[in-house]
Amino acid sequence: MTQVHTDPLGTAAWNAVTHGVKRWVLFEPHETKKRVKGKDLLKSGEDDEAIMYFDFILPRIKRAYPDLKIYEGLQKPGDVIFVPGEWWHGVLNLEDTVAVTQNYCGPDNFDLVWTKTRREREKVAWLWLRNMRRYSPLYQRAMELNRRDGFKMRHERPAGERLSDASSSSSESSSDSSSDEAVDLDPAGLQEAVPDAFTQLGAARFQHQGKHAMDLVTSARNSTIPGGRGRESALCKRRRVQNEESKD
Repeated sequence: MTQVHTDPLGTAAWNAVTHGVKRWVLFEPHETKKRVKGKDLLKSGEDDEAIMYFDFILPRIKRAYPDLKIYEGLQKPGDVIFVPGEWWHGVLNLEDTVAVTQNYCGPDNFDLVWTKTRREREKVAWLWLRNMRRYSPLYQRAMELNRRDGFKMRHERPAGERLSDASSSSSESSSDSSSDEAVDLDPAGLQEAVPDAFTQLGAARFQHQGKHAMDLVTSARNSTIPGGRGRESALCKRRRVQNEESKD
C-alpha cells in the first residue's frame, strides 16, 4: 500500500500481481500535488494513509475538483500495470497480496531519468556515466544532453562547488573513491555466495559458446584480475584442497 506519489528520478515502473487484489488510482503528471493528495480536505483526526485516502479523501477530491481526470482500476492475479514516469499514483491492497514491481530506465525514458539523476543524485550520476561509457551506447546521449543544457558534472566543477538544488541520499556512495575497476568486477566472489549446484544449472546456457559455465567464470577472472589464477579466495582454496584429499 502506498500514498499518492511519483516514482523517483522520473523512472517508469511495471507491477505484476500473483496473488490478491490491488486498487489503483493514477493522475497525469501535470496535476498539482495539492489536488491529487487532497491534504487540504483532511478533517480533524484523519491522516493520509492509503486506506484513509481511498475511503474518504479520494471521494472528496472528486467532489472538490470535478474537472480532475482520475484513472482507477483493480489489479488481479495475472494483471500487469505500467506506470509512466512522473505519473501520480497510489495503491491499496484489498486483501493479502503478493506482487512484483520494478522501476527502470531504458532508451524510451532515458532523457528524463538522466537529467533528473545528474542533478538530484550527483554521485550516482557520475558512477552511472562512467559505467555507461564502458557498457552502454547511451553514454553518448548523456553527453549530448549535458552539452545541450550546459550542465557540468561534479568532476567537471571546481572542488567544493555544489548544485544549488542537488539533494543527497543515503543510497549514494559514501566516497568519491568508490570504483568499478577490474578488481571490483571480480566474478570469483560468486563462488563463495552461489552453491556449485546453482552454477551447474546454468551450464546449458553456455553450451552454444563451446565452454562450460565454470570455465567462463575462470576465463573472466583471469582476464580481469591482475595475476589471474594467483588470486584465490580462502574458501575456494579450502574446497580445492578438500577435493584433492577426497581423490586420494
